[in-house]
Amino acid sequence: MLVLIQKLQEWLTASIGDHPYTAVVTTLALTGFIILVYWLFYALVFRGFRSLSRRVLKEDSDVQPLRIQKQEILSAAEVAAVLNRTFQVISWALRIFIILSLLNTVLGVFHSTRDLAAMGNNLLRSAVAGIWQSFVDYLPDLITTLVILFIAYLLLKLFNLVFMGVQRQRIRIPGFYPEWAKTSFSLLRVLIIAMTLVVVFPYLPGSDSPAFQGVTIFLGLLFSLGSTSAVANVVAGIVITFTRAFKVGDQVRIAHSEGKVMSAPLS
Repeated sequence: MLVLIQKLQEWLTASIGDHPYTAVVTTLALTGFIILVYWLFYALVFRGFRSLSRRVLKEDSDVQPLRIQKQEILSAAEVAAVLNRTFQVISWALRIFIILSLLNTVLGVFHSTRDLAAMGNNLLRSAVAGIWQSFVDYLPDLITTLVILFIAYLLLKLFNLVFMGVQRQRIRIPGFYPEWAKTSFSLLRVLIIAMTLVVVFPYLPGSDSPAFQGVTIFLGLLFSLGSTSAVANVVAGIVITFTRAFKVGDQVRIAHSEGKVMSAPLS
C-alpha cells in the first residue's frame, strides 16, 4: 500500500509539472484522499460489526443455545453475549490496524518521514511473520493437545455411563455397592483431569520458560494452602461413603441434629 501511494504521488507530480507548489499541493491532496479512504474503511468496519452485535443481541434473534444432545451448555443469551464479545474484539483489532496503517501511509507520503514509515512497515511485517511462524511451529503440539483432550473427554463420558449404570443397578459388579458409584466417578474424574493436565502441560506454549513454571508452582502452592479444610472434608466424605457408615434412607443423629439421609454425594 505504501509503495503504491508513493508511485501515485510521483505520477501526479510528473503530470502536473515542475512548479514551486506542485509537491506541496500533491502531498496535501494525496493525504486528504488517504484519510478519506481509511475513514471509509474504519466506518465500514465499525458499523458492520455494530450491526452484527445488535442482530445477535436483539430479543427475536436467530441465536440458538449450545446443546450436547439434550443437555444445554450455554443458553441463547449466553451464546449471544459470547458472539457479541467476539465481534467487539475483532472490530477493535481491525480498527487499530486501520489506524496504524493510516499513520504509516501518511508518514510515507512526506519525503522527510519516508524512512520512518519504511521502518514501521518492516517492523509490522516482521511482527506478523513472527506470529504466523510461531503458530505454524506450534501446530503439531496443538494437534497433539487436542487429541489428548478428546481422549480424556471420551474416557470421562465412558466412565460416566458405566458408573451411572451401576448407580441405577443396570450394571452389577460383585462387591461394588450402587451408593459407591457417584463418589467413585468423582474421584476417577479428578484423577483423569489431573493426568490430562500433566500430559498436556509440556505441549503448552511457553511451558519451558522459567516464568511460566514459577507462576504454575505459585498457583499450586496457593491452592494447596487454601484448600486444606476442603480436602479434609472430601477425605472424610470418602471414608464415610466407602465404609458405608450410613446409607440413603437411614435415620441419623449428628450432634443436636437428627434427620433422614436423602443422599450422600461427594460433590
